[in-house]
Amino acid sequence: MNNSLMHIEEILDEPLPEERIAHLRTRQQHSLQVLSSIDALLRSNHWKTVEAELLDKLAIMKRQLVSEKDTTEMFRLQGKISYGEKFDLANLAKQYRLELEGIKKQLHATNQE
Repeated sequence: MNNSLMHIEEILDEPLPEERIAHLRTRQQHSLQVLSSIDALLRSNHWKTVEAELLDKLAIMKRQLVSEKDTTEMFRLQGKISYGEKFDLANLAKQYRLELEGIKKQLHATNQE
């Protein structure tokens, strides 16, 4: 029998302290502000211009990587490509939405008690 599951259920059943609830509400407010800013950026023409420029540069670096012979330069290009591909506002917005869902679940569980 796995007693750790029982221990986790006991912890989840305990009410959250007031300081934890205040911290969750602060994180929730911050996440909402960031998410609304990201959404506004994604809708703007300015971001579309920047995104097109980034995608063009990524395509150029990928072509350079294929033809590059110097291993040091290959590693540098791979790092830049990897970093550039991670720079995705839609993905960042998704992460903040997931965080908000988790906070809402924790606060909702507290309100039910």
